[in-house]
Amino acid sequence: MDKLKIIAVTHKHDTTAQSCRWEDQKSAEFERAWLQNPSQFDPDRCPITADQVEEAWRLITQQVGNPRGPAVEVGCGFAAISRRLFQAGCDVLATDIASNCLVHAAKLGLPTRQCTAPSTELDDDRYQLVLCCNLIAELPQRSHRHLMAELYRLCHPNGYVLISTDLDIYSKNALLCFEQLIRTELEPIAWSTQHHALLLRLEKLWPSLGTWIRMRSGLREILEKVCRRLLGDHGASHITVLARRRRAFSG
Repeated sequence: MDKLKIIAVTHKHDTTAQSCRWEDQKSAEFERAWLQNPSQFDPDRCPITADQVEEAWRLITQQVGNPRGPAVEVGCGFAAISRRLFQAGCDVLATDIASNCLVHAAKLGLPTRQCTAPSTELDDDRYQLVLCCNLIAELPQRSHRHLMAELYRLCHPNGYVLISTDLDIYSKNALLCFEQLIRTELEPIAWSTQHHALLLRLEKLWPSLGTWIRMRSGLREILEKVCRRLLGDHGASHITVLARRRRAFSG
């Protein structure tokens, strides 16, 4: 899985040619991946990503309550959260760059629309809940700031944004940089982090042992606790943030 390596708070705007090239490349990449092996996107295949879904859902239910009203997932993938929102009674729109991904979402009964982040062309201020899970690492760095602005634009003034990403475990400032990026447009109200830096390093050095530990929840939890204690924020490997729109300051 790709990591969010370096997050820039300032950026240069995409040129039209750059944007089109990236969209074409990513669209082809994900269309092919969904055709060849759609189950690779199922979060339940990996205990760590399954935990990420549970944490996202926990933040939503604890902070938002019983979700209602219009919601959108930008880059829905396997639509794990969208499906839960739909079952809870939300009017959910699942969006993604890959049409083959949306075929899967439609089979779950979800309304779908093919669009590309960070420019979705969806309605302003419409959605009570905007989801963007593990998408930002797929975008070029120059689009990170643009994505924050897009999530702000889509969110109702009284709504919520849930955004998550993997973090680069080899960067000392990844968590801080991500917080700075979010705060350009949004105000975090709750967050959850995974601390699997030690496990990921172990998997790189000794793949078989790392995979064996990954699949055993008790050992995985012990190693994560050790990582939190030894490395603190520097051991963070993933973050999920629930946020509101930042209020505009008046003169």
